[in-house]
Amino acid sequence: MPSPLQLAQEHLQAGRTDEAILALEGEVSQNPESSEGWRLLGQLHAENDQDVEAIYCLKKGHEVDPYNLDSLLALGVSCTNELDAPQALSHLKTWLANHEEFQSLDGVTAPTPPLSDFLAVKQQVASLFTRAAAMSSVVNSPALTDVHVALGVVHTIDRNFEAAIHHFAEALKARPKDYSLWNKLGATLANSGHSEASLAAYHQALALKPNYTRGWSNLAIAHANLDHYEDAIRFYLTALSLNGKAKHIWHYIHTALLHQGRYDLLTAVEQQSVPALATHFPGVVSRDALPPPSSEPPEDSKLVLSRIYASLAHG
Repeated sequence: MPSPLQLAQEHLQAGRTDEAILALEGEVSQNPESSEGWRLLGQLHAENDQDVEAIYCLKKGHEVDPYNLDSLLALGVSCTNELDAPQALSHLKTWLANHEEFQSLDGVTAPTPPLSDFLAVKQQVASLFTRAAAMSSVVNSPALTDVHVALGVVHTIDRNFEAAIHHFAEALKARPKDYSLWNKLGATLANSGHSEASLAAYHQALALKPNYTRGWSNLAIAHANLDHYEDAIRFYLTALSLNGKAKHIWHYIHTALLHQGRYDLLTAVEQQSVPALATHFPGVVSRDALPPPSSEPPEDSKLVLSRIYASLAHG
């Protein structure tokens, strides 16, 4: 009989997120020392747009196994999403210090400055990762892709969005099927004022993982940024139909309705009724109507990235 962890991995392969979460909750309940169980559970909470729960699980996994590199990298991302930049940078530096490919990097084992000295922490971590990316020993290594992801996060924290976009795009050249990377690129584009360009990245992410709550929510935010409020509300409702626990999305819907002047629908927001609102916004995608996950992006990743860069050049 398969273990809960094995069951969760089978559900993930089939795109059954809710079933995978239940299996992983069983895994960490039966085996609290399961670092991988905690990590995967944290990853799924992050994908469900629940960063507080994600950080809790990732930290539990980190307590069990301080050297789980995937957990450290995921903590860096989730802490950034929760606007805890010093902690995010600390986790990223720990990831680098514990990665076997970077043991020879000068300064990697140096003490981290106090997190209260944010500027010093940021400068140290940015310098370390920049030099890590230049190491000849990792040119053809998967570790270089992770370094690009980390640099994307570091530059996002620093609000150097142009550099962050570059590093996420570099990571995607190696991992074009990584829906979370397409989402990171989309979010960075939107945060830098390029919401129109972000749409292509989000569509890639959602084709690869149609039940990606965070992807739908971010797609909605991009449309709201473009004043496409009807589309934004439709996509927010799709996100909620996938994960009703992402309660913060209701605030976004409330704001979008105010922009539309749809005061008559605010009661439905107060009642948090997806069906009541969906009748006014045809096209909300239910879980059962979602297409299966795709093993390939809908468009060639190089073409999408070229189009995004062309949009930035003319924007």
